[in-house]
Formats: sequence, C-alpha cells, structure tokens
Amino acid sequence: DFFVPCKQALSPAMEPPPVPEAAPTPSLNSPCPESSPVTFSYASVTSDHSSSPSALVPEFVVFDGFATVTIPEEIMVDATPLWKCFVVGYFMGDAPHVGTIHATVNRIWNSTEKMAKIDVQFLNKTTVLFRVVNDQMRERVLRGKYWHIADTPLIVNKWNPETAGSPPDLTAMPLWVDFRGVPGYLFSHKGLSFLSRTSGKFVKLHPNTERCIRMDVARILVEVNLQKPLTE
Repeated sequence: DFFVPCKQALSPAMEPPPVPEAAPTPSLNSPCPESSPVTFSYASVTSDHSSSPSALVPEFVVFDGFATVTIPEEIMVDATPLWKCFVVGYFMGDAPHVGTIHATVNRIWNSTEKMAKIDVQFLNKTTVLFRVVNDQMRERVLRGKYWHIADTPLIVNKWNPETAGSPPDLTAMPLWVDFRGVPGYLFSHKGLSFLSRTSGKFVKLHPNTERCIRMDVARILVEVNLQKPLTE
C-alpha cells in the first residue's frame, strides 16, 4: 500500500498518475547523428492492420531516408494486375481524331448482348491505349489483331510494362487480295497459295473462295510488305 505523509490512505481511484519524464530538447548546435540502417515492421508504423490471418507483413530497411523492401513470392501468386484490361494499338500512320477512334471501337468491338464502354487515350501520335474491361471482348479484339479505324490500319496487342517500349513490326500487314482470271487447274488450295506468293506471304483463303461461290475471282488473305508497291 501507498501512504501519503499525513498517514491518510488513498483509494486506488485516487492515486496520482505517474509524472512523465520529459525528453531532453536537442540543441540546435548539436551535430546530426550519423545515419544507420533501421529495420521496421510495417505493422509497427501503421494502424491499418489486416484481419486476414494470411496477410504478409513486409520487413523493410530505411537508410538515409530510402526504404528497401523485399517482395515475397507469395505476393506475385494469383495476383491480378490493375493494367490487365489494357490493349495497346499501333496505327500505321498518324492516328485519326480521338473522337473518331472512340466512336468506332465502341461500335465495332461491342457486342449486341452486353454493351461495355471502351476508353481511349493517346500515348503518342501513332499509339493509343484502349481500356477494355470485358474479358471476352478484349480476347476477341486481340484475336482480330488487325483492324481499320477511319481507313487507317491498326494493329493491337496486349499491353504490359515490359512490352510497352517494344512496338511490333509495322512494315507488313495481311490484306485481302483479289486474283482474277485464275485458270481452273490452279483453283485449288495448293495452286492459289502458290499464286498468292506473287503478292506476299499466304495466310488463308476467303470462305467464299473455299466454297467456290465465285469462280471468276479468288480472294486470298496475303501478308504484304507495306514498304513495297502492291503487285497488280
């Protein structure tokens, strides 16, 4: 028990609080202490603790005002990047007006069952970033790969930080080429693919040509070199 000098006992509720010790105030003329690495636990410097038992608490080292943290492998497993929904488009020439691009892709890329807005932003005068949230639509756009916006060829690809600075080869592009007056003995897959190599690299036959809907013209998808004049 604690007794005051007058011998009168105080109840626990009346006990005086402890007097805090004041920290000494450093002099303005005192030299700065030398920097040394200090290890912190993230949980010790934030009050926003996760209630999940599997939450990882990073350890980081601060030296000269810079923090270094090691990223555990568990952080990268099954993590969905926030930039997953982005598709990058490369125009073969100056891009059309952003309003034209926005209106066109929202019309030709959207399905009639479920409309989803597609956002457009310029990276430079020939490169555009599309935000396509719908997974099925995004995969369909990427499968198409080659598109035309306001008569300007467009090549699309997945966007990620690693490939952002590596645009694809824009010197060649597949185009539908019509071959007229093809002899009957060449009207076969083997013969038409051979004939198409006069214009570029054979890709595939048009469905109408495969079904022989028109015998006076053979339409073939050919990858042509855009830096060379087309063969007539």
